[in-house]
Amino acid sequence: ITAETFKMVCGAVGKRVKELSAGGLEIRHAAVKYRNPANAATGEEAALIERFANEAALTSVERKLEREDGVWYSVTRPIYMERACLSCHGDRDKRPDFIIKKYPEDRAYGFKDGDLRGIITVTAPLGAEGQ
Repeated sequence: ITAETFKMVCGAVGKRVKELSAGGLEIRHAAVKYRNPANAATGEEAALIERFANEAALTSVERKLEREDGVWYSVTRPIYMERACLSCHGDRDKRPDFIIKKYPEDRAYGFKDGDLRGIITVTAPLGAEGQ
């Protein structure tokens, strides 16, 4: 994998998240073993990750949230590793140099195919009736 491949694959995902977020959705990736510190799991997110790890049949967690800015609905799903991800998230010593340089505090390695990587949560405002 090269920096260009990383930009085309992972960068495209990040770009799409920004586009959707501009439309009113909140989208957050979180992990305990994170690469970007901005994606470090909060205590609540770490508990959700642990729940997905311990409940194999669990595919999503849905919640209604009462916030200062209104009522929101969120869906959290697990993110699992795929073989293609292991070039950057597999063995620590086999990570590409551009990953090591860009993320000196990287914790997102040591995964195997099928491992739970983290979570993604999509949150959206509910209508005026809270439905």
